Amino acid sequence: MDNYINFLDLYLDDILAVLSILFCGAVVCAIIAIPFYFFKKKQKLHLWLHQYGHTAQGQVVLLYTRLNRMRGDENTPTMISEAHYARYSFKTPQGQTYTGDFPQKRKKMYAVGDAVEVFYNPKNPQQNCTPRQLEEDAATRWIFIILFGVVIAVVLVFAFLFFL
Repeated sequence: MDNYINFLDLYLDDILAVLSILFCGAVVCAIIAIPFYFFKKKQKLHLWLHQYGHTAQGQVVLLYTRLNRMRGDENTPTMISEAHYARYSFKTPQGQTYTGDFPQKRKKMYAVGDAVEVFYNPKNPQQNCTPRQLEEDAATRWIFIILFGVVIAVVLVFAFLFFL
């Protein structure tokens, strides 16, 4: 029993410090995991549509730019970024018209009137996607994986450096 008490007296501060570092890392991972959960849900739907959905030939009907503003404070200016999107429409065999949007890719920009392949749920054609959205899902997935890896690596490095 005395050995246990001596161990706690010697190392309790160190143990609590490492646990707090690990707890902070877990909180950051949880914060990242919330949008990742919703992204994975959307990605699963897109993959299902690609694999089991019906295919239709769509057409780009509108190009637009979405401005994203990140407000700064008195020391940081407001940042504005642009994201280019294309809106497409397609018809089901029943003659109903549906639309969707996808982000433009700088290497492959679409023009109004361009043909685009569309995968859709025959029971609910509002659930639809294009190959471009599948590409975007794959890229976003890797961003999340890299972000998780960096957070875990930083937490482990700080926990390890604490003992040096």
